[in-house]
Amino acid sequence: MIRCFIALEPDDAARADLRHAAAELDMTGWRQTPAGKYHITLKFLGDVDANELDAVSDAIRRACADAGPISLRGTRVAMIPNDRRPRVLAAMFEATPRITELVERLEVMLADAGFAMEGRAYHPHVTLARKRRGSAGGRAKVRDVRLDHITIEADRIALIQSILTNDGPIYEVMARFALEAKA
Repeated sequence: MIRCFIALEPDDAARADLRHAAAELDMTGWRQTPAGKYHITLKFLGDVDANELDAVSDAIRRACADAGPISLRGTRVAMIPNDRRPRVLAAMFEATPRITELVERLEVMLADAGFAMEGRAYHPHVTLARKRRGSAGGRAKVRDVRLDHITIEADRIALIQSILTNDGPIYEVMARFALEAKA
């Protein structure tokens, strides 16, 4: 089984801007995500049998057809799932019609391939840090950190394998798919 997900990959400039925004936060009690691992998850697939990867790739390819490039603007830093019980510090991005449509297309195409559809609303974000286990801290002051100067431009998405280790996940891009221009 291969643990994987589908994501947008920020370019180097956006990664640098996100790293700078994370540096403004008090990370006491948090394990910071390395900038090289920043991504916006479009769909988490979980454990996928190697025999299903061709069907997954075909579904992604079909979802990308006529999707066109995506531009996302940052909004703010937030705690997920909420301020009272935070587990993740995230850089939030606008849920534009184009990314929302792409996520919906991925959901439908992958449901046809046998994957469960997500039941929650989609909120594009980049994980900046995760709360350390057993940490008494964790209530970072995030209200004043604005991200509207950060833009992610994407003309492709990636199928990424996530290999879990004691030192955190290792991400390996398995394939990239062009967001083909609308006709």
